[in-house]
Formats: sequence, C-alpha cells, structure tokens
Amino acid sequence: MLATKDYDSIVIGGGIAGCSVAYELNVLGHKVLLLEAKKIASGSSYAAGAFISPMLGLPNDNKSFVNAAFFYTTDFYSSKFPTHFLQKGVNRIPKDREDAKDFERYYQYIDLKFSKKGQGCFFKEGGIVDSVALCQALIKGIDTVENTSVDTIKKVDEYWNIKDFKANNIVFATGASTGVVDIPYAPIRGVWGERITIESSLPLPYNQHKKVSISAQLGENKIIIGATSVKNNTQKKVDNQAAQKLLESASDMIDFHEAKVIDLRFGMRPASHDYLPMVGALFDIDANIRAYPEITNGRFISDEKLIVHDGLYLH
Repeated sequence: MLATKDYDSIVIGGGIAGCSVAYELNVLGHKVLLLEAKKIASGSSYAAGAFISPMLGLPNDNKSFVNAAFFYTTDFYSSKFPTHFLQKGVNRIPKDREDAKDFERYYQYIDLKFSKKGQGCFFKEGGIVDSVALCQALIKGIDTVENTSVDTIKKVDEYWNIKDFKANNIVFATGASTGVVDIPYAPIRGVWGERITIESSLPLPYNQHKKVSISAQLGENKIIIGATSVKNNTQKKVDNQAAQKLLESASDMIDFHEAKVIDLRFGMRPASHDYLPMVGALFDIDANIRAYPEITNGRFISDEKLIVHDGLYLH
C-alpha cells in the first residue's frame, strides 16, 4: 500500500524511457509515481540487446544527436550504474563491399576516438547494459505500481487524475503504443527487434556490430546477439527458427556452430519517422484548431504560439 496518492509527477510506462525520466524527476526533487501495465522492463526494454554504440556517417543532425547521446549515456552508465554496464568497447564492421567504401568516406568525419580493428572501427567507450537490472536500479526508492493499465486521465481542480492518484504532471513513456493519448501530428512507428542469449565459451573480448550485434563474453558462457529486423507495426513471428536465423547471421562474423540458444526475447520499440526522439509537452489539438483554423490547410504556426496541454508530456 502506497503511503500517498498525491504526486508532483506520474510517469506511465516502466521501460527504459519511463524509468529514466522517473529517475531524473526524482533527482530534481519531484515526488514521483511510476505506473506500469505489466512488469518493469517487460516490453521492448526486456527484448533489447541494449548495445551502446556510436553512429557512423556523413555529417547530419541525426548523427550529431545520436553521438551526443552516446557520450552522455556512456558517461551516465559508467558513473552511476557501473555494475549494469559492461564497457568493453564495440567494433563497427562494414556489412559488405559497398559499406566498406562508405566507411572509407566516413573516417574523416568520425568525431570520437577510435582505432582500426580489422575492417572495422573500434570504439573503446561502447558497451552493453543489462536493461532489466538497469530499469530496476533507476527506480529504486520511487513509488511504483505494476500490472496497472491506464485507460483514461481526467483533470479535476488543476490536478491530473489517474485512478486513485493525482499529480500536477503526467509523462507518457508508453513506447510503441501511445495508449490513452492521441498524437496524430507525430505518428509513432514500431521497430521490431529480437535478441537471443547463447551458451558459448568463446572468449570474445569486445562487442561487435555488422548486420547484427554480438556482445563480448558476459561470463557464465553467455553471449547476447541482437538485431532490429522489421521497421513497421506488424508483429513478426518469432520462434526457434527465427532464433536460428539470427544465429546464422551472427555466424557470418564468428563461428558459433557449437553454440546453444538458451533464451529468446522479442518486442516492438518506438521510433519516429526521422529517427529523432519525441520529447516535450503535448499539443492540445482541438484548442489549436479553434485558435488557428488555417492550420488544417497546412499553414505553419510557430512553436511559441501553439497551445499545449498543461502538465502533459511525451517521452
């Protein structure tokens, strides 16, 4: 039984996004409640390979953002949660001859320290996190209610109400399913991913990424292989055959012929159409149409003029 039902902020969603924002709000002094429909890190965060790797390519905004996030994330995990972050580096390997030619062009634009390892670029700061343990560590000491679905929210006397709880702010971190909120102006698509854990004694010293990602030896003869395979909202059939196909893709890099699949996970994570994150206040669609009816004909309205829902955020 929770000691209070009044909060500064309620976070909906117990994956890595929800747990991270709950952690940061707690650090800022907010009284936080986290609501999760199932179990903490039971969705796409459970299925994530959770490899932390930089982005290669020609200069562009997306690459700059991803690599800024890479620096922030590796520093955050290594300083705050080192027991859940295995930082053994990552070797980015070209997928084919054309990709190798692209790598040659990319070298001059790599703004991170790296060394050449075989055909690849090795980044010593790269690593892999234990996503489930990390989520649980992030919300330690934060009020959390699992197995609680949120179907409706209602504002009463300046407070947002969810079931028996109320708060000044609500943060939606519901992944590929936006759930109770409707955001047609920023459609979220699903990105299907899967990972397997194999039993292998191969002494892999670092993580590797080509068509799929392969972890370093994690101990207890365990190695993780992960891949993002389908970029749409259709759930892919995942079974032992799919696991073997993922293992075969990894065997293009390393001979895993004696490996045994001991765990299979899969899930749908969210993504925007330009891959950049969607973070911030939610727009009040009805209020904006009333204030600016011309917006329905495609007229641009500057951000500072748009009307937002007070206290509702997407993360």
